[in-house]
Amino acid sequence: MNLKQIAADIPAYEAYPTIDEQYAATRQLAATYPDLVRVTVIGETRAGSPIELITVGEGERNVLAFGGPHPCEPIGCLTIDFMAQALCQNERLRHELGYQWHFIRCLDIDGMRLNEGWFKGPFTPLHYYRNMFRPLMPEQPEMLFPITYKTLKFDRPMPETVALKSAIDSLQPALMLSLHNGEFGGAFYYISRRLEPVFPLFREIPGWFEVPLDLGESDQAGYIEQYAPAIYRTITVKDGYERRLASGIEDPARHVTWGGTSNEYADERYGTLTLLIELPYWTEDRINDSTPTAYSRRQVFSQMINQEEHLFSLIKRLYQRVDDDLTLDTPFRRAISDRIDYYLGGIPRQRRWLEQDNDLDRPATVAERFRVKYRKEFEWMRMRGMFVRMLNAEVAAGNDADSFMVPRELMRNSLHDVAVMLADRLNYREIPIRNLVSIQVCAGLAAAEGLRQ
Repeated sequence: MNLKQIAADIPAYEAYPTIDEQYAATRQLAATYPDLVRVTVIGETRAGSPIELITVGEGERNVLAFGGPHPCEPIGCLTIDFMAQALCQNERLRHELGYQWHFIRCLDIDGMRLNEGWFKGPFTPLHYYRNMFRPLMPEQPEMLFPITYKTLKFDRPMPETVALKSAIDSLQPALMLSLHNGEFGGAFYYISRRLEPVFPLFREIPGWFEVPLDLGESDQAGYIEQYAPAIYRTITVKDGYERRLASGIEDPARHVTWGGTSNEYADERYGTLTLLIELPYWTEDRINDSTPTAYSRRQVFSQMINQEEHLFSLIKRLYQRVDDDLTLDTPFRRAISDRIDYYLGGIPRQRRWLEQDNDLDRPATVAERFRVKYRKEFEWMRMRGMFVRMLNAEVAAGNDADSFMVPRELMRNSLHDVAVMLADRLNYREIPIRNLVSIQVCAGLAAAEGLRQ
């Protein structure tokens, strides 16, 4: 299987597809290849939109791939669009791999509709954060699988979770591809168990398409196992439970408002290998620089935690200032309220980790310091943008309370000023959409081939 040759046929995408465009693409695919493609409705979203499973070809074992696990992550929707067409067009590829392929173009359809304002560009951080939406943890369908673990009992899945669970239960997939993407940094992977022969290829693939590996600190620094540079074991809710328990929290279940992950459910029930392929929209060369700095990891994380506490304390004060005048139960409001509690509630645990982890005395590399400092800056822009959208939705509904004026202007100006500051300090570049899709296609096919062998 020549991955570079397959990727050579990936179009030069200029935009991301809206949900309606994705539905239309499924209709077109089924009409073009009626003998190869089957489309099944496996559920409905909270708003009543159909969740469709696209099945291509035949095979003894199944691969399940889904895009849009978070609604601000549309790269995987295009990856699925290309993979489904390529498998239909390439009989040799289908037979060589030997799987039956199943695709869910977008898991969080309702949430993705709230992101369509930036799908056609311009692809700048400011435009993105003015129009993006990311839900609170208890509304992320990939994180709401039923689970019982010690004192944690969760069985409140969203309709989208029920649909994905039904697909997993029906297909019992050998491989599951969860097509994620971040916003700023480099390429990296989560995988549910070691697949050592493929790891060198995973690390090589991003370079084919001029995207650096992300050698910075993991999002779960301190408790997630690293298999290889930029390759980590997938996250489970049990990991989070045990981390809280180790930090001195008597009953971690009181602090976990979500359920199990799709990967831990599929792995425990069916032995499924899950691969998450994480990619950014913007990158910078320092994300790949392993040169030691004069700063310890402890200093780097300490500064980040202090900044995080300052920002979320400010957002909490502004939220309290407008809360009594809010009349709509919008997704933006729920996300803001949840994230305030989540981040501020985690500060004490993070400070205990800073005090106790001896590995934090090691000098931070350029990549590690860079990722902690600037990836967080981008992540915090989400809160500014969604805060403004929360108030804009109230005003659009006719509620122009006096209490909104100062917080809305403050957050709107702050969002603009941070975007300008980052543009001045960083030499970041936008990654062509085609390159991002190419990485996910090649890594997904490499995983399928590696598992088959």
